[in-house]
Amino acid sequence: MPIQSLTRNRVLQHCIACGESRDLDLEQLEVGIFDGEPEGAAATVVTMPPCSRCASVEFLIGSSASAPEDPQPGSYGHLHRLLVDRLHADLIDLGRVAPDSQGRELRLRRPGTSELERWFPNGLVIEPGTSP
Repeated sequence: MPIQSLTRNRVLQHCIACGESRDLDLEQLEVGIFDGEPEGAAATVVTMPPCSRCASVEFLIGSSASAPEDPQPGSYGHLHRLLVDRLHADLIDLGRVAPDSQGRELRLRRPGTSELERWFPNGLVIEPGTSP
């Protein structure tokens, strides 16, 4: 269920399973901690609400601050990762952090304004025709 666009308060997501697009308010979402990572490492996760049509669920995992650069800049995967990382940063800035994760240091990659402007000159939108 890739992100199609992101604004200050909303995210538009497309369900690959059934084709439904849905517009979600960021107040419906929160960053949490998933402790099932190898060696006890914690990853930040946003569990998206189930699709209203088919009940599919997506887990968006933010990049760590030390994540390497994408090997294919400008690819669909790179653009989607930037939107996921920005969504995580926005949720943290809005205080939308799960209670069990509050007080923990969330070391995430935060895409900078110049990086986002470079890859998204028309706003935080993955243009139609860009394939997952």
